[in-house]
Amino acid sequence: MSLTRQTASYSTPSDLATPDPLRPPFEIPKAVRSYTQQYANLYWLRLAVLRNKVAKRAKGLWEDMEGVSSPPQHVKRVLDVENGNLCYIIGTVYMDMILKPNVLEDLARENFIAAPVPRRKFCSDTDEVMLEDESGRVRLVGDRMMQAGGGAFVTGTIMAALGAETSTGDFEVLEVCYAGLPPQEPRDEEEGDGEWIAIVSGLEMGGGEVAEDMRVNMLAEWLTGELGGDDDQEEASKVTRLIIAGSALAQPPVSQSTTTVRNLPARLCPFLIPQTKSSPPQKYGYDPSTYSSSPTLAFDSFLSTVLPSLPIDLLPGSTDPVGQTMPQQPIHIAMLPKANEFDPASGRLGMRTNPFWFDAGGAGVGGRKCEFFGNSGQMLDDVFKYLGTESRLEVAEQMMDWCHVAPTCPDTLCASFSLLLVSSFSLANPTPSPSQKGATPSPHSTHSSFRNVPTSTILGINRNSKQKWSKDTMDRK
Repeated sequence: MSLTRQTASYSTPSDLATPDPLRPPFEIPKAVRSYTQQYANLYWLRLAVLRNKVAKRAKGLWEDMEGVSSPPQHVKRVLDVENGNLCYIIGTVYMDMILKPNVLEDLARENFIAAPVPRRKFCSDTDEVMLEDESGRVRLVGDRMMQAGGGAFVTGTIMAALGAETSTGDFEVLEVCYAGLPPQEPRDEEEGDGEWIAIVSGLEMGGGEVAEDMRVNMLAEWLTGELGGDDDQEEASKVTRLIIAGSALAQPPVSQSTTTVRNLPARLCPFLIPQTKSSPPQKYGYDPSTYSSSPTLAFDSFLSTVLPSLPIDLLPGSTDPVGQTMPQQPIHIAMLPKANEFDPASGRLGMRTNPFWFDAGGAGVGGRKCEFFGNSGQMLDDVFKYLGTESRLEVAEQMMDWCHVAPTCPDTLCASFSLLLVSSFSLANPTPSPSQKGATPSPHSTHSSFRNVPTSTILGINRNSKQKWSKDTMDRK
């Protein structure tokens, strides 16, 4: 039985004749990339973008408070708060966390020591919460903050705090609120399955594990309709596009002879690795002891197998050969020679940024297209370290309520290229219908709704290379 694949409309903001100001593309030309911006400018721009949204929501929540003679007023500068007067202020959250890495302290140490093991969480009960704007910074205290405990707030979020100044100059908080989920356009769902979009993440190909190779081969066979019977082919025919959400290539282990420790003076590291004589550099080709081509060759072969049957979008991830600065720029097509043989004008292979927007629609999506917002998971993983929850699904929901998907950039997440792109990390109107996060430890999904706006779906895609397989799993594809 030959596979007759269904089709669906698909577009990205870069395909538009006129740029969409609410969803600008994340691909930054080299001519405008900048690495000299001060972090303060990034936070001030974020505050300018979200301040009015937070103020509008705070006014709606607190203007009809019971038990007060007059509604609390908005004080526009945190340093203009008067002692004892009930009001609310808006600013950027800053977390003073003793467990958060501090590069200045590392540089100030006199003796060389090995880098500490990365912490799974930064939060603790000793953390202090600050709120700052252009005028200054104030510390947030009170029962509301104590009840929240450590791991309830994240650096970089734009927040409104209701309360009053204390005699010590702190701000005693009664309630807090964020910008909230922007509204969506109304959409009527139609009955039926409609078309599908397949999303995978964390393939980590080329690592040499037999189980991983088997999983990837089964995925390619199912997508192309070569696995299973007629029912399986009917399901595969509904898939109109494949999205690879980061970490497609494995990181080969670095041998002892290639570690940089060998080049340090023996007095600094006599206990780490015995000194070995390095091999002379090669004039042609590459040194197999410092570079392995297996990941790119395996991934290129996978793409060339699937592309004739199915369009693919490729997002870079934490293990892929691209810069780690957010937003990550597309993987260079020259690394994938077989996939590069497909005509770029055909749209079969889309080299995307991380994150990126796209629209998809068709017979089964209702009266209009669905807006997707996808990323490879680094944003969520970094925010996860600030919060006490162990559920990445809860973290993703909170990011929707903050109306920002990368609040910790540039504090502990690599800073973005340009000030012009920072506001793009804010979720402007419209809210994405499905929001996809790649490379999470386990799959999850939920439907989120704030302020009675239509539902958004959050999809967490598990890291495929960490998925446990059994015979029953393989029977279910």
